Amino acid sequence: MLWADLVDLREQKVAKNLTFAMTYPTISNATPYPFSYDPKEIGYTLPVGKVVGLDLSRVNGHPFHIHINPFQLTKNGMGDQWEKDWFQSGDWQDTMFNPKSGDQRVLMQTDFFTGPTVVHCHILEHEDDGMMVQVNFTGKEGTRYPPAYGDTKTCRVMDTCTTPLIDQKCYSSSNMVKPAKITTPSTCPPASPPSLPPPTYEATAFLADKATAEAHKWKVAATTATVETNTWKVTAVALGVVLAAVLLLVAAVFLAMRGTANSGAAASGAGAGGAEMM
Repeated sequence: MLWADLVDLREQKVAKNLTFAMTYPTISNATPYPFSYDPKEIGYTLPVGKVVGLDLSRVNGHPFHIHINPFQLTKNGMGDQWEKDWFQSGDWQDTMFNPKSGDQRVLMQTDFFTGPTVVHCHILEHEDDGMMVQVNFTGKEGTRYPPAYGDTKTCRVMDTCTTPLIDQKCYSSSNMVKPAKITTPSTCPPASPPSLPPPTYEATAFLADKATAEAHKWKVAATTATVETNTWKVTAVALGVVLAAVLLLVAAVFLAMRGTANSGAAASGAGAGGAEMM
């Protein structure tokens, strides 16, 4: 399988223009007729082997995504620096979402494949709600966009390319890519270990809260252990007091019984002595 070069389409003739307005829960065209996904309905048609223009609107709320063919941006982002660096005229994408600007015109070369594909909002919940529409590429399967393949000397599909590449800086085959030079043994110094970024306020607060929670947990555990120890101490003292009382009671009973026995023996001895004297 051969793939087209991603060449500059901005000065090329556009065969057809379409409008896609990302209007939840549907996708609308220029009329504006809303499309809610129906597998039996074709919302748009585009010719294969041509340059087509797509006017996108409301992509600041709903990411535009198309299958099969990528597209080229035609204007720069006008917001924050990250947007200016990311959304440059001439860049290639297959998804367009720009929270700063809802409008973007893009160009696409329709290469090789025919038949239906889909455009949909890349927020999957919205796609499931119906923000998806079929696009049918019409014409002969395998039709190429010749300027993307260059002249017959560098053409990858012989006898089909008669014009030079649109952008001469684009490679027309992997054979034109020079392999990287590898030095053996390597003279490069070993890479330094990456430095960790300083903890954010949130991370510091989280760690502090975690440490506080751990300290509180151990404090509660220590308090619980102290309470349990004191409880055992009180129980031991109470048991000691009860045991001592029982022992004293037993001793008193024993002494009382011994005293009674001694009194009885003395009385018996006195009685016997008196009889002898008679």
